[in-house]
This record gives sequence, C-alpha cells and structure tokens, in this order.
Amino acid sequence: MNLTRKILIFAIFAVLSTNTILNNSTAFVVINEVFAATNNNMGFGANTLVSNNTALVKPPSLEEEHKEIHEKLEKIVSSSGDTANMAKQVQSIMQPHFEKEEQLSIPVLGALQPYVNGTSTEETRNQVIKISQQFKQEYPSMLEEHKQIVAALDNLENIAMKENRQDVISFIAELKSHAMNEEQVTYPATIVVGELLELKK
Repeated sequence: MNLTRKILIFAIFAVLSTNTILNNSTAFVVINEVFAATNNNMGFGANTLVSNNTALVKPPSLEEEHKEIHEKLEKIVSSSGDTANMAKQVQSIMQPHFEKEEQLSIPVLGALQPYVNGTSTEETRNQVIKISQQFKQEYPSMLEEHKQIVAALDNLENIAMKENRQDVISFIAELKSHAMNEEQVTYPATIVVGELLELKK
C-alpha cells in the first residue's frame, strides 16, 4: 500500500481511537463532508502561510521524497539542450508550490504518530488545526498549480522525446504520479486530520 494512502487511513482511525470516543455516525458524517469538500474543489479564500512550525516534526519519508524530486530536477536543469531550458521553467513553477506543501501539508501529517502515541500536547494539536485550516484555504490554488505544473511537464516531455532523453521522460511520469497521489490522498488527509482534531476539542 502506498505510503500516503497509509497516512490517510492512519489519520482517520488515529483520531477515532482516542480516549474520548466519537459517536460513529457523527464521525463518518464529518469524514464524508470533508471528502465532499475536496472533491468539489470548494473555494476557501486566501490566508497567510504559517512560518513557524518548529513544534511539529515532518515525516522524514515525505521530506525525502521531495528531496529526491528536487535533486532529479536539478540534474536535468544542469544538463544541456532545450530539455534543460524547459526544465528550468518547470523548476520555477514547482519551487513555490513545494514550499507551500512543506509549510502546510507535511507538518500536519507529521503530527499523526505523536498523537496516536499519546505524546502530543494541546498546543501542538491546536497548531495542527490552525495549519490544516490554512491548507484548506490554499487547497483550490494548489490544485490549480498542479495543472500548471502538469502543463509545463507536457511541454518538457515533448522536448525530451525529440532529444531522446529517456531519463527525463521517466522522471516526468514519476512526478505526475506524485501529483496525482497528493490530490487523491495527501491533500485530503491533511484536511481530514484538522477537521477531526477540531471536532474533538
């Protein structure tokens, strides 16, 4: 099972299995509402990004995934030809997008294990709720940024095919899969965690 799919399942059942048990029907109503919101791409407005997440530990596995993507893209940018030039454009679009994910999504998911282990504090949980709410506000724009990234990747793929850059073509497929996984699992999980923690306050 994919790591982020495990995180989504973990997020739901983690919050439902604490000392104060939610009524099952209430819990599943909340979950359904959260997923309905994500599926309908609801507009949540805009807000300031969180800049101080020092109390939250980001999952090393998710950070490593982002690091590998950065390194592979940088290697392509540092190569030659039209492929390298187009890769620079992809990089310029991806960088601010990844920064938002690392501020607003990854820290929320990093709060899951301490919560289940019973080591999280009220302050940390409140911070998670706040960050999740800010992610929810940014959610529509992040989906739009995915469209821009995919469009840029399509252009990059066309050029890479002309220059017979199989390494780049493989990377593009990997990155598109990464984006799809975020839309289907990581982003909804980030919202679910905040919604359920808020419900249990």
